[in-house]
Amino acid sequence: MRSFCVTVFLLTHSLLADIAVTVDARKDLQLTVYRDFGVVKDIRKINLPEGANRIRFEGVATGINAESVNLDWKSGSGIELIGQSYEFDLVSPVKLMEKYVGKEIEIVPRKDQWPDTALQTAELISIDGKEPVFRIGTKITFGDIGRILFPYMPDNLYTKPTLLWNVFIPKRQETEIVATYLTEGISWKAGYLLQIDKKDEAGIFSGWITFNNESGLDCKNARMTFVAGDVRRIREEHSSAVTGHDAHRAVQRYGDYNFYAMNQRVTVFSKHSKQVEWIPRTPVRLTRHYVAEVNADDEAGAVPAAVYAAVEVENGASNGLGLPLPEGIVRIFKRDANDDNRFIGENRFDDTKTGQSFFATIGREDEITVSQKPGSGGESYVLEIRNDKDKPAPLRLCVATGDRKVIDATKKHLLVRGSSLEWNIVVKSHEVYKITYSLKKKEK
Repeated sequence: MRSFCVTVFLLTHSLLADIAVTVDARKDLQLTVYRDFGVVKDIRKINLPEGANRIRFEGVATGINAESVNLDWKSGSGIELIGQSYEFDLVSPVKLMEKYVGKEIEIVPRKDQWPDTALQTAELISIDGKEPVFRIGTKITFGDIGRILFPYMPDNLYTKPTLLWNVFIPKRQETEIVATYLTEGISWKAGYLLQIDKKDEAGIFSGWITFNNESGLDCKNARMTFVAGDVRRIREEHSSAVTGHDAHRAVQRYGDYNFYAMNQRVTVFSKHSKQVEWIPRTPVRLTRHYVAEVNADDEAGAVPAAVYAAVEVENGASNGLGLPLPEGIVRIFKRDANDDNRFIGENRFDDTKTGQSFFATIGREDEITVSQKPGSGGESYVLEIRNDKDKPAPLRLCVATGDRKVIDATKKHLLVRGSSLEWNIVVKSHEVYKITYSLKKKEK
């Protein structure tokens, strides 16, 4: 019974029709790009003859996670998947020689090493690292003795990463094959531009996504979606492996993740990056503020905290925005007296939900000072905010408390955000405004 089973397998394998499905057969390419990996959906047209077939799906990403591959059909009747594999043993001089150990090859001898440069037949008897050993007649030699000519490409070597499927087709048919898989080496980051008017009252806001492609897959005319949110993944050491204002309607939320679909197809080749506008130039209103940050670990009274002038941008529909903004760097330009745009700095802001605001600093402020002094006892502190300007100053003051617990603080205008305290206050002209807070170490 065992001999019969082996015979049937060998016969079936020998009758497999080999079908190459190249990128020229591609009908559509869709990529969902997370922070540091991507999901590829590659749809290609294929004609399948009746019987057992081996499908060679060429031109997949070199960063593919082979265990994530899923094969499907847009249409098709009775197609049976028998097995699949991922071939990443790509052709190279060393790989070719390894496949030809024990076989005859031809060598064009080097003129400086052989008196006769006629074509020689040799047996490749060993390849240790990159040093081949040959038998020519009864003699043994090694190293670079000439140009090697291989008679054909071995069946189990490939010029590009390839997925292989063995399938059984009950009847001849034309269909579309859908290959979906995870790949490393593709990522995105958000960047923003804010152009501020002379009065710091209005601006033009726009957003760009930079796709970085190191996956080994040329993404041509692909439908792209990028995802904000941390996805739990198991990392193994080794693996076998929007145009116009429509951008505002291109975000969908699933659980804790935001999916942003680009409303334009994107081409980004492997080893390249591509910037794509996803928030068009949008007029926004600005609110002038001042911001300062204090670290509770700083020695009280040592150095006054830096105070910066900033503008607040509300992320709401009434302000032309109103979609969740992924964290990123905003680069700020301001019009000067000659109506030229001048670069004045850049800020990083965290994920900003709809209805929240983000701040962009636009310069150092010297007429407002924030200093920290010891309080009445223990880990108590007094913050003194002095406004030497001739007009009131709205200030956002943050104190980083680290791993200590807040036991008391000035309650007026106070917000507690994780391991930081935040006060949003207005300091009158030539006023000294005081805030107190007390901390203690958290019990382990």
